[in-house]
Amino acid sequence: MVIIASADLSHSLAQGPAGPLFDETIQKAIAEWDVKTVLEMDTAFRQQAAEDAVLSLSFLMGALDGLKTNPRVLSYEGPFGVGYLVAAIDIEGPAESLEAFAAAGAEADSHPLVRLAREAVETFVCNGRIIEPTDLSEEMLKQAGAFVSIKKRGELRGCIGTLEPTQANLALEIVRNAIDSATRDPRFLEITPDELDDLSYSVDVLSPAEPVSGPEELDPKRYGIVVRLGPRRGLLLPDLEGVDTVEEQISIAKSKAYIPPEESPELFRFTVRRYT
Repeated sequence: MVIIASADLSHSLAQGPAGPLFDETIQKAIAEWDVKTVLEMDTAFRQQAAEDAVLSLSFLMGALDGLKTNPRVLSYEGPFGVGYLVAAIDIEGPAESLEAFAAAGAEADSHPLVRLAREAVETFVCNGRIIEPTDLSEEMLKQAGAFVSIKKRGELRGCIGTLEPTQANLALEIVRNAIDSATRDPRFLEITPDELDDLSYSVDVLSPAEPVSGPEELDPKRYGIVVRLGPRRGLLLPDLEGVDTVEEQISIAKSKAYIPPEESPELFRFTVRRYT
């Protein structure tokens, strides 16, 4: 069997630095089979590069998920201001650490909120049923916004949440957001039953967002951020890998809200309690 993923790379090689940087990043990601870089690539950067590759490459990487790959970049050229790359991905067998990741994921679900997220996803994916939590702890009875993140063998597989509570209590908030993370994250296909044993979960419970007067009141390791300009709003959780400065945090949040870089949106911060 042969799987073909066909697309151009950047269409703006002659219009600025974004195009060549995008093509270089994609070449490196394919050569190293770096799924995280492809799936989490900044939307604004992709738009500046006028790219036509991330979606096709994401589907290819998804189709080969769980397999040990040997990627080979065969050629690259950029005639007419458009990038073209040819690569071959040899399949060498199942991923070596599949069982280890599955065992680690199950052992990691030590907190009741994390176990609740897992149960909600597994019940919905297998049976199409939304669970109704019982025997709720004092924390679960409170209202709060929450995010549920799902990873598969260490790579992000879904993340959706709410800044403010939308359900009667935190338990219901987590159930709803866990199911949405598994089935409605636009970056990924819906999670299937054969993936469930390979997944790990984390839950972030958010404090109410508070306005700040400027970047000097932010800290990407301590605070999450919300940017708002009219009806557009972007959110970024705190303490994320690769987000080390306030400038990076604001830039990513603005790009998620499709706020142009030159605009100055309102800034808000919040804290989280993270459970894994």
